[in-house]
Amino acid sequence: MQDDPQQIVIAVEPSKILGKVVVDVCKRRGLLAHRFDDIGGALAAIAYRKPAAILTSLDLPGFSGMSLIAALKSSPRHSGIPVGLMTSADALDRPSSASPPEALIRKTSSFARDLEQFLTTYRIGGKKAADGNSTGVRLNGKILLAEDTWMIQKLISTFLRAAGAEVMTVENGAEAVAAASAKRFDLILLDIEMPVMNGREAVAKIRADGITVPILASTAHDGFGDEAQKLGFDGVLTKPVVRQMLIDTCAKYMVQGIDQSSATSRPWA
Repeated sequence: MQDDPQQIVIAVEPSKILGKVVVDVCKRRGLLAHRFDDIGGALAAIAYRKPAAILTSLDLPGFSGMSLIAALKSSPRHSGIPVGLMTSADALDRPSSASPPEALIRKTSSFARDLEQFLTTYRIGGKKAADGNSTGVRLNGKILLAEDTWMIQKLISTFLRAAGAEVMTVENGAEAVAAASAKRFDLILLDIEMPVMNGREAVAKIRADGITVPILASTAHDGFGDEAQKLGFDGVLTKPVVRQMLIDTCAKYMVQGIDQSSATSRPWA
């Protein structure tokens, strides 16, 4: 086998249709994707030749993609390999492992685009595949995260805490408004689509309370930037959830101007 490991992507995906999408996306980037229907062949390939990246479906025959990820993250040889978890929206509320993947890639109409973003963010096929928090960026501050999907909330909060941030999580916009009024945060992340109160309504109420800390809209919708600014957001955090992009984006807005007078009026509790 003469394949360059830095050009190899291992994909564990039972669906031939989605597997072909993975292969095609990798091919366009000059990468070679090896697709496996189940975990057995994938493990043998990973053990034989350390790949540049691994993609795994959440639901596998007789096995869980999260179990595979946990095994990889506990291995000194494989812990630095960027891993993307491919999952349908209906599966997002299942319990997550303590060792999250680097990215959560939804099996939706944006599947191919989200794969491209994952490969680009981690420079798969480049001179060096990035791993973990590769730029060494540290977050020093308090973040409010409003996200109703449990697995996404788990992934984002785990990534942010590992980078040094203190994180408070809520499940809807109404809870975010209440938390922002009672406590001091250095950054607020609001999912656009939430029950009870969505992100658009929540940012309007938070701004109406005179709170000026940076607020990012979390969304999978393309071209939301102009609308976000008009609504009162400072920027947009684009899904799928990718570790390095998340940390870098939060760091950018956390160092920008924060109204310290209003911040100190709402002590952290």
